[in-house]
Amino acid sequence: MKLFIRDRENIELGKEIGELSVGIRMLKRNEEIANKEVAEILGCDTAVIQKMRDLIQAHPDWEAEQIASELVEVEFESIDC
Repeated sequence: MKLFIRDRENIELGKEIGELSVGIRMLKRNEEIANKEVAEILGCDTAVIQKMRDLIQAHPDWEAEQIASELVEVEFESIDC
């Protein structure tokens, strides 16, 4: 039973990383896109989008999934997406 619960948690984490990766790719392709516009598309708070931008600037060589994983690791409990 514990394994099943952990599997479900990992699936949820994977979904979260996937959703955030979409937004990160959008931001990397178009630096001029507004935080509010990306937030509306993803259904996230604009603060999350700003954190994405901050991580992109701090780690320009990272892939979208790496940035999303870092964001989830640091803030999983507080992300509203």
